[in-house]
Amino acid sequence: MNQTPVASGLVTREPLMNALATYRRLWLAEISGLPSALRHKSYDPVEEETIVSKFDAFLASTPACFERSHAPGHITGSAIVVSQDFKEVLLTLHAKLGMWLQLGGHADGHHLVHEVAATEVQEESGLTDFKFFDWTPAGVKTGPETGASPALSPAFPVPFDLDAHWIPPNPRDPGHWHYDVRYVVVAPRDQKIAITDESHDLKWFTLDAARKVTAERSMHRQFDKVERFGALR
Repeated sequence: MNQTPVASGLVTREPLMNALATYRRLWLAEISGLPSALRHKSYDPVEEETIVSKFDAFLASTPACFERSHAPGHITGSAIVVSQDFKEVLLTLHAKLGMWLQLGGHADGHHLVHEVAATEVQEESGLTDFKFFDWTPAGVKTGPETGASPALSPAFPVPFDLDAHWIPPNPRDPGHWHYDVRYVVVAPRDQKIAITDESHDLKWFTLDAARKVTAERSMHRQFDKVERFGALR
C-alpha cells in the first residue's frame, strides 16, 4: 500500500461522510431519480440496520479511523472488479483467509478511500485498464433533487457496498473491526492478470459460479447488486 498518510481530522473524514450519505440515499431509501429496477428499501436488512449505523458511529468516534494503528478498528478500501458486460467478476483467493474475496486493503492513513481501492486493484491484480463505475448511464440522476451531486462526481465515486466485519486476533494484531468501503470498477476481460503473494489464486467468475465458491453473505450481496445493474445495461 503506497499511499501517503495525511493528518486525520474532521476535514479528512468529510469526503467519506458525504459519500456515505449519498450511498444511503441511493441504496437504502426510495429517491426520485433512481430507476424503478433499482428502487428498493434495502438489498439486505442487516446492511441497513447494522452495518451503515456502525459506519456512522465509527466515523464520528475518532479522527484516527483511517489508521491501522487504531486498535479497535479501521477503515479499509476495496473494489469488486466486473467485466464490461457485468456478467463476470474478478476475485482473489486470499492467502491468509483462504476465501474468495474482492480486491482490497488497509487505508493506512489515507482518507480518500476510493484511491485506496484503486491502488489495491492495480497492486493485487496487475490490471492497468479499469475505471470506477459511472452511475449516470444507469439512470441515477445527480441533480439537487437527489442531493447526490458532490459524491457522484468523478472525483468522489459512490461506494457500491459497505461491510463491517470482525478480524480475529493474530500474532501481529489484537482482534479488531474492519470497516470496508467497497466500490465497483469496470475492466476489459481480456487483460493480463498477475497473482501476488497476498493471493493463492486470481480468477474471473460468472456470477453464478462466484456464488458457488463463497457462502459469505456480504459477497452475495455484491453479486446481487452487480446483477441488478447488469440488467439495466
